[in-house]
Amino acid sequence: MSEYCDVGLEDRLRSTYRAVTSATAYGPPPPIAGAPRKRRAPKRFLLFAGALLLVLAIVGAVAALSGIGDSTRIRRPLRPVEQQSLFPDVVPHQGPELLLAPQQVPDG
Repeated sequence: MSEYCDVGLEDRLRSTYRAVTSATAYGPPPPIAGAPRKRRAPKRFLLFAGALLLVLAIVGAVAALSGIGDSTRIRRPLRPVEQQSLFPDVVPHQGPELLLAPQQVPDG
């Protein structure tokens, strides 16, 4: 075979390879580093602002609803921590009453 035929075949293979690899089923090739990209920041900003407004509206509604029934609550005056008891319904015991001794011991 001649050299001319081999070069032509090599050129045809290279052009076919370029054509096959440049047109893929996955879409266009990735953007080149210097090419300008589309900006999507305004959409993200609007989404973030909307979510923030929704959260603030929920917090405001909860605060407004929690203030409605304040007049019906029974409020006890605040006392210092030293005067507050841990169990207010239990009678405080002192001295020998604190010991775990039975009051009556059955015979036997």
